Amino acid sequence: MSDGWLYAAQLAFSVGSKISDYNDQVTAGHIDYANKQRQAALNNNLAYNAYLNLNEQQLLDNKKHHLDEFELKKHIRRVVATQLARDGSVQKSGGSANSVLMNIWRQGLQALHRKEFNFHTKLRNLQQQRKNVALETVSKNNALYNTLKGFPSATGLALSIGGSALQTGINYNEGRQQENYPSSYSPKYSTPTTPVNKQTSEYSWEQLDKDFPMSGPLD
Repeated sequence: MSDGWLYAAQLAFSVGSKISDYNDQVTAGHIDYANKQRQAALNNNLAYNAYLNLNEQQLLDNKKHHLDEFELKKHIRRVVATQLARDGSVQKSGGSANSVLMNIWRQGLQALHRKEFNFHTKLRNLQQQRKNVALETVSKNNALYNTLKGFPSATGLALSIGGSALQTGINYNEGRQQENYPSSYSPKYSTPTTPVNKQTSEYSWEQLDKDFPMSGPLD
């Protein structure tokens, strides 16, 4: 077990590396979220300033419209008074004089109607600009938050550490089993030093007598 500390050090290094990566990802996620929040706040401030500008423009248009309307009505009355004075000086009366006055009033009312129509058209344009500013701001913020980095999973970190510990244990057990093997493996059988069936090339007379005994003298 002299090398057990090596496996322990390997496991500690692996766990420390995973925890460090997890903490780095969490920190990066918080930083990214804070940056996105600041950018979204800036987009909202720009939209607010655009609203203020549109509101000021509407106030100015309202004042201008009422002033123009007042000036036009005053001009109509002045023209009518001038026409009445002219008719009185020439002692003109009857249908023709009334027709002239009605024509002046009709032209004046048409001018007022055009101014009123133009004024409401400007109001509709300002309202549409407000909607465009709001939609643009929402679109920018949505695109901004879609790129937001997610935070790492603590459960995933725990499973990863557990997997590393399990793999280190498996490697350690395999190393223990390999150390139990002999350093040099030799087969269990041994080579015989002498042949099993040794045959000699020489044949002695004693062996011949044993194999072929002689019972008597040869005839």
